[in-house]
Amino acid sequence: MSAVVQTPSNEKVTYESGKDIEKGSDGGYVTDAVVHDEDAGHMHRTLKGRHISMIAIAGTIGTGLFLGSGKAIANGGPVGAVLGYAIVGLLVGAMMYSLGEMMVWDPSAAGFIEFSSRYYIVVFTIPMTIINIVGVKYFGEFEFWFAFVKILAIVGLSLMCLVVMLGGGPDHDRRGFRYWRDEPFNSTYLDFGGAKSRFLGFWAVLTQAAFSYGGMETLASICLEAENPRVTMKTAVRAIFYRIVLLYVISLWLIGLCISRSDEWLLDANNNAAATAAKAPFVVVIRRAGITVLDHIVNAVILTSAFSSGNEFMYASSRALFQLAQQGQAPAFFTKVNKQGVPIYGVAVTFCFSLLSFLEVDAGGDKAFTWLGNITALGSMITWWGIALTFLRFHHAMKPYFAWSVLIGFSIIIFFNGWTSIKAGNGKFSPDDFFSSYINIIFVVIMYIGWKFWHKTKIVPYETMDISSHYQEGSQVYSKYQG
Repeated sequence: MSAVVQTPSNEKVTYESGKDIEKGSDGGYVTDAVVHDEDAGHMHRTLKGRHISMIAIAGTIGTGLFLGSGKAIANGGPVGAVLGYAIVGLLVGAMMYSLGEMMVWDPSAAGFIEFSSRYYIVVFTIPMTIINIVGVKYFGEFEFWFAFVKILAIVGLSLMCLVVMLGGGPDHDRRGFRYWRDEPFNSTYLDFGGAKSRFLGFWAVLTQAAFSYGGMETLASICLEAENPRVTMKTAVRAIFYRIVLLYVISLWLIGLCISRSDEWLLDANNNAAATAAKAPFVVVIRRAGITVLDHIVNAVILTSAFSSGNEFMYASSRALFQLAQQGQAPAFFTKVNKQGVPIYGVAVTFCFSLLSFLEVDAGGDKAFTWLGNITALGSMITWWGIALTFLRFHHAMKPYFAWSVLIGFSIIIFFNGWTSIKAGNGKFSPDDFFSSYINIIFVVIMYIGWKFWHKTKIVPYETMDISSHYQEGSQVYSKYQG
């Protein structure tokens, strides 16, 4: 049996099993060589810089921004919504800079998983699965153009909101800062009244913002299949700031200038918990201004955005399973990759979970959508919390204050994530909402303690951390699959 030795200088030397692999062809010694079975599959570094930059800016934008932002305005008021998205955006930005530094340091590490040693019907699910099977090159191209459409749509809709706010719409209503002046916060949230309602309505925005920002961390998975990752990842992480400020905060600010948080159409759509374009605040703005046809175009954009977001989450989930298996923390068959470098079993399992989308067509679909939304938001925050903790250990001597802000900020938000279940609209405790708000924590704690107990592992001391054996330029991530 033959295998390949990849040296630090990227020279590949073939050797026969049983021979001394320490010696190079000239009789000298090869240090830090990585040995791979030449028949083993590996990830393909075919994602170009333009793919990664566009995915970083708009890759996971979907229902969270286009639909969920309406709920944020209804709960927190226009000012509360902007503040909530800005605060969570700053925390997420700090988390991404922390993750970015670790990615650039070692682009061959298995995403944020090694560093720390959603949902539509079949018409969407099948194409997403096909795109993820045919290879990362095609995935990158699809996501590039989807991201381009989303960015173009958000910029165009933001300009439309600006025109409507200044009275340029068919209704000629010059709104100005009317809604910011008259009702900046929600003073009636859950019928508490006064300052308590205003604060708790604002706090409810934070969880909604986490759902909207969810998925940014998947950039670490993309790192495994990027061309020249040290350069492209650095550029992509810097683009996160523009995504947060321009695509989220500014667009939400403009929406809040155009519609009231108590708008009948907005409240009706959100109270019915319908995951349709009717609850999109952009659509409400368009219809209130009397603009025709444009709302149908927005509906089409929302569908493509949901597809793109789901496509990227399927990609990230399959790579997460691959990374876990590479570390021995998931069944070994998840490391199996096909000729296109795709972890095929990870895609298959992710497809099976995507079938949960059919819960939406049931009579209780609104409750299922709320559950999945809560679980997704909490899962994102727990992941961000873990990334911040990992970076603190990675950068122990460098006083990483950004990571501390992420760790503390999301600890507080996670702890109070389910407070609304105590008084869920009718003044009664809602066990369903409470359970969906905290189930991830229970799951993570059980998995973490169970792994530590079963495998007798310990937290790696600072002085023994391995930060020297890292990525060599041009190297691939090889599967450890045996079989």
